[in-house]
Amino acid sequence: MKGHPLPSQNAFLAKFGDHTKAGWGSNAIIIRNFKGPEGIGPAASLQAGPYLGRFDDVMMQIHKFGDREEDTRLFLAPDVETLSLKPGDVFEIDGYWLPYGPVESAETPARETFTYASDLPEVTSCSWGTILSELPVKIRAEKNKAEFSIRGGKVLLPVIVTGLTDWRNPRIWKKEGNDWRLLSHARNTAHDGYQVFAEEDGTFGAVFLVYSDETEQTLKVSAGVSVEEEPQIALKFLESGVAFSGIDGLKLVYPETESGKSLNWISSEGNSLWFESREEMWSRGGRVSPNQEDLDLEYWWQNNREDMTHLPPEFKLELEGTPFVDPEGERTWLLKDGEWIKAPGSMVLDQAGKTAVAVASETGDEILCMAWPKAHGVTFESGSSIGISLEPVDFSLRHRYHIRGKLYLLQADLDVLKDRINKEITVQ
Repeated sequence: MKGHPLPSQNAFLAKFGDHTKAGWGSNAIIIRNFKGPEGIGPAASLQAGPYLGRFDDVMMQIHKFGDREEDTRLFLAPDVETLSLKPGDVFEIDGYWLPYGPVESAETPARETFTYASDLPEVTSCSWGTILSELPVKIRAEKNKAEFSIRGGKVLLPVIVTGLTDWRNPRIWKKEGNDWRLLSHARNTAHDGYQVFAEEDGTFGAVFLVYSDETEQTLKVSAGVSVEEEPQIALKFLESGVAFSGIDGLKLVYPETESGKSLNWISSEGNSLWFESREEMWSRGGRVSPNQEDLDLEYWWQNNREDMTHLPPEFKLELEGTPFVDPEGERTWLLKDGEWIKAPGSMVLDQAGKTAVAVASETGDEILCMAWPKAHGVTFESGSSIGISLEPVDFSLRHRYHIRGKLYLLQADLDVLKDRINKEITVQ
């Protein structure tokens, strides 16, 4: 069953559904490391049709039928024409098999393909510490410190640092220009917290989750030293959205609806604010979670009647009376096709996909920016406000559409801002 040769490290193969036989779905095999005797490597074999009864006993035990029937099968096989083994030969495989997924869709293996099959993480350099592996990224620290560069991976990437002699205060920084930015893990997400584990030799390791993409970034890690984090952005809630304590006039306005209901904001963990609102024949909700230099924005809606049609929900930043007022559009920028372009005065711009609109302060030392992954359009109203409308997705009964965006308020340039948006805003 010789197949197509695969790399011995970080190999991936997937089968996206099988419509020729009901009951057989999509699956995948992920190989992190493969070692065979005498240099034998792995190969992928995708075969259709009946077999010769080689697996009858096994297939009868599992599926109550043999392997003579017509079907599509995905195999991990040796990359040789003829396999000859002798006593003592060993195959070592570090990997996992994805159980059979849906027959009529490729959602499950497609998700794994996106995560593992391209742009795999790579440690490009290590100036302090020792590289142990690249998937996952694993570095052994020296004297409770490590400094290294990585690229690749998708969205949140686990970065593991071992060899720490102190389990307290593990922290990680990212280099932006000439400065180091502390990557806080105290966030209101499913990936919150600093994860520490003990090793058999008496040392410790820490797992950090880092936003990553195909561009290189440099990181450093320390442990055992107390690090004071900057305070979160302070918020206060309004009937229609939230205001920023310390910046008079700056308001984030959530989408309006035909009912014109005031939003009943509720304080929650991590100083976040959230609301739920029942509209006529549909419902919606949102959350704003403050961090040191940005806000995590969430918005969802759910239909309670069939055939609901939604207008593009618009998020708006009101700027009047703030240092971000820009009547001529000289300091306002749009992220279009991955590049910044200057806003052409007052406008309403149809712009789909990942989109951001940013405005610099009068002194140029701060940037205010809003970004969403699935935008419908961008507005800029004579410097008094900037906004982004979302894709108007029409969902079936009681299905929920949930989308996440970001609002940035930071002291950095547009290149740093673009790098953060590219890594942190996920096109779902």
